[in-house]
Amino acid sequence: MNLKKRILPTLLLIFIITVIPFIIHSESNDHGRKKEYGPSVVTEIENMEQLNSIAEKSGKNLIIMDLYADWCQPCKILSPMLEKLAIEYMDKVTVYKINVDKNPDIARAFQVSGIPHVVFVKEQKAVYAITGLRSKDEYIDAINRFYKSDT
Repeated sequence: MNLKKRILPTLLLIFIITVIPFIIHSESNDHGRKKEYGPSVVTEIENMEQLNSIAEKSGKNLIIMDLYADWCQPCKILSPMLEKLAIEYMDKVTVYKINVDKNPDIARAFQVSGIPHVVFVKEQKAVYAITGLRSKDEYIDAINRFYKSDT
């Protein structure tokens, strides 16, 4: 009986030390959507009307549309990269996210055949698209290619 009283607290301590940090880390990771920089600089587009309004108001500014799904692992990897690019290049581009499962009409409009699907939009026209996960440099090259300082 005395041995049992010593083992239970020890097992409880081991559980707390090993399992709790894992649970905390998993919850804070939020499936790849946790923002490293506080409030997100990337806005979620909820419907076609919102998309049209953003496109109309963008003028000559370059915007990026990240079409994704919550279940898509490459999308989860891309999300923090686009968050960082939105911050690093905020003087050149604005980044938006669109969940294709919630907005199939928008996915059809952008002719999405795979995700992640990142569309670069300038003057209400899709000027370039990247399907699949690519290197950060490829997204940076596209930003620099389609951004014009006279905007």
